Amino acid sequence: MMRVSNSFFCSVYDSICKEISKQLSELGNTKTLLLKNDIGRLQNSDMFSACIPEMNTHCLALLQVNVFLASTKVVKSRHINPAFWGEDFRPKFKQIGELTALFPNAAHLAVTATATTSSIQILSKTLQYINPTIIQVNPDRPNFFLEIKTRLSKCEKFNKYDDIVVPLAQELKTKRDKFPLTIVYVESLEDLGYFYQFINYELKEEQYISDTVPENRIVGQFHKDYTTQMKQHVLFELRKEEPKLRLVLATVALGMGLDAPGITRIIHCRPPTTLEKYFQEVGRAGRKGQKAEALMYFNNSDLAKNCKGLSDAMVQYCRAKDKCLRLQLLQYFCFNETQFNGPVYECCSYCRQLK
Repeated sequence: MMRVSNSFFCSVYDSICKEISKQLSELGNTKTLLLKNDIGRLQNSDMFSACIPEMNTHCLALLQVNVFLASTKVVKSRHINPAFWGEDFRPKFKQIGELTALFPNAAHLAVTATATTSSIQILSKTLQYINPTIIQVNPDRPNFFLEIKTRLSKCEKFNKYDDIVVPLAQELKTKRDKFPLTIVYVESLEDLGYFYQFINYELKEEQYISDTVPENRIVGQFHKDYTTQMKQHVLFELRKEEPKLRLVLATVALGMGLDAPGITRIIHCRPPTTLEKYFQEVGRAGRKGQKAEALMYFNNSDLAKNCKGLSDAMVQYCRAKDKCLRLQLLQYFCFNETQFNGPVYECCSYCRQLK
């Protein structure tokens, strides 16, 4: 099968989708560009072929459009970049390139918020793009404060998390419904259970707003084994501007398609395996442009060479002591300048100590 060259690859965030649309229109060979609410219409249409590697309610990730083709199928998914999720994750993604070859006269668009140069090359090959037009926009989030802290070693069993959970419980008990909406990513269900039981014991009746029913808790949990009803409740609350729920303890199961405007703090109890994953997860806070925090904890065991899937870039990011955290992230994604222009102490934990 031959590959086609009327393709575009964009490394962008949701807020600049309109700008991408404008630039693509000026290039003149994009037949149709669908953004935001058009996705719902596509799902029930057999007149379009859409393959989506990175999508939320505001961002169409990969679009292949030809309104003259019938009996085609919409394939939608999220976070399936083989460059950092591994070759075994959603293997059907490798077959998407066949659609590119089958419909050589269609316009093709791939959009992602986290792509390095090597990732773009891998995805372009997988999607069978030849010499695509690449549009890149600096992904810096100036409203974020980035921080890294160390925590106790794994030999401490659950006590290794006390430096994290104790101040969280105290702050939640004091502020209650004024507690900044926070997502805490925990490594395992066992560890998540420890967090939840500790906070439950510390707050007792104070964890409820009004009646003592689960729907009125200010702390919740989210993981793959949680009931469907409660997972839907957590997602429903998070999508509100001012939810009752203020703290969510979660595994990586929380995040696919999440668009929660009120989140202002993301805490990782240990580093994700790659900077791509980290950038995506912290990007779930500060969606309205409000000030937000991204705090990550680690110990030496978290960065051991035998940790499956752990990238060298993540190890270097955690261990670096002499460089701005924001600049490190941006340089990983091939940008050498930040867009932050606020007080130096609001940039990151490294810059704060320079004050």
